[in-house]
Amino acid sequence: KLEQKSSTANILYASMPSFDYKEMDDSTKISNKRYKEKFTVLSLWASWATLSRKHLKTITDTCRRYKKEQVTLLNISLDHDTAQWRNIVLADTIGGDNVCDMKMWNNALVKRYNVNTLPYSVIIGPQLMSVSYNIAPDKLGHKLDSLINRHEEEKKKQERLLKKKRR
Repeated sequence: KLEQKSSTANILYASMPSFDYKEMDDSTKISNKRYKEKFTVLSLWASWATLSRKHLKTITDTCRRYKKEQVTLLNISLDHDTAQWRNIVLADTIGGDNVCDMKMWNNALVKRYNVNTLPYSVIIGPQLMSVSYNIAPDKLGHKLDSLINRHEEEKKKQERLLKKKRR
């Protein structure tokens, strides 16, 4: 139990590690800096993991309900066959940023979030800290609503405090 608790503590509020990936077009580079200031749903998946495609479809549909300034989607494939990965992303019209770094289970994000099964999702907060992990796709919308509302309330509270200090 102690080992499990320690493992959980390492995931929750862990900072997103730095990375540089190329998007599917191989010309656009993305880094973790792109995801600062909004909530990011990080989805780790693979074409050979049978639940992954359904998981991604549900997550993509959920994330499309939010404004781009609020929520973004980063899908990292653990595939080793980039052709198969590209075909599935295009065929399933998977939204968000889609990358495949060919590192499979050695990917830095896989290690940071102790991923041992696929699909696996993590919500990263606006300051690049994980705030929820291993979220079931059917619970994602509710969790995002709660986090966004709490974040907006906190911003308003900070603005009120700043106004009081200025007076």
